[in-house]
Amino acid sequence: MTIALAVPATGSATALRLRPWRADDLPALLAAHRDPLLRRWLVTSLADETDARRWLEAQADGWASATRFSFAVVADDDDSAPLGHVVVKVATAGVAEVGYWTAAAARGQGIAARALDAVSRWAFGTQDLTRLDLLHATGNRASCRVAEKSGYPLRDLLPAAPPAFPDTGHRHVRTPPADRASAPTIAAMEARRFTATVSLEERGRVVVPVPFDPDQAWGAKARHHVTGTVADVRYRGVVDTSDTGRRIVLPTAWLRDNHVAPDDRVEVVLSPEGPQRADLAEDFAAALDAAPAAGAFFDSLAQFYRRAYLRWIDGTTRRPELRAARIAEVVDLLTAGVKQRPKP
Repeated sequence: MTIALAVPATGSATALRLRPWRADDLPALLAAHRDPLLRRWLVTSLADETDARRWLEAQADGWASATRFSFAVVADDDDSAPLGHVVVKVATAGVAEVGYWTAAAARGQGIAARALDAVSRWAFGTQDLTRLDLLHATGNRASCRVAEKSGYPLRDLLPAAPPAFPDTGHRHVRTPPADRASAPTIAAMEARRFTATVSLEERGRVVVPVPFDPDQAWGAKARHHVTGTVADVRYRGVVDTSDTGRRIVLPTAWLRDNHVAPDDRVEVVLSPEGPQRADLAEDFAAALDAAPAAGAFFDSLAQFYRRAYLRWIDGTTRRPELRAARIAEVVDLLTAGVKQRPKP
């Protein structure tokens, strides 16, 4: 089973996925560390393949010992090209430190802030933490902006501590939400990986059996829209239930284009598609919690419809006084079972 954190798309920003670093990430990792700006702020930079290989091994050891949870940040539609890095380092009981960097080509897109926010909520939802610390050199203003955007207000000014920290620094702190139930649990974020045999049903559908209960894995929903890969090929669909059990259906065009056939043995990776309840803004999440029928219907929608509602709610940036009214309207529409807001 592989942990993967989903970061939904926001406006023009593409969806992201956070997953553990892999051995085949070495070229991208080494390329990122050749950037002079990145090297300026890192305590340890990687000079060659030997350094990079040791670093990747250290990340794997951190996961094994549950002391360092490091994630490669990738685009949701391209798992092979890391855009950045985010890490949670458990320091003492109840306290951990976060860190992050973004590859030069991916800067200016809000990737670091979104990834840091996602991993912070994951950490509070899965680890027994009372706070997360974020440290950076005073001169690293970009890192300071990322911290503030991600819910880490400035707490302390730190003196220089050469040779490792020759400059003065900032300590930013984030504390867990008042209601820890609102933080995503590990089950809500985990991708499920399994191997199965493609089969042909009597009605001619080609399916892959799903060996786990998505209600238990990700929370009860009327429909589980999923995204992931089948035989290393991108897949989107729904986990259905038939007389023979739970399965996903492989469409005819998908089969034709990707050369998968009945009786093939395939590796499958599935995770919930699109923004989940834990990814929502607090005001909208609270409104759905107060209207269970609306919340259940929202959870059952395909990501296209969920994102359309969220874009309309978030389109009040210049007129924030309209946000509450829009949330109320969306809740009413969802309660009535309306997938898409009618055009005015």
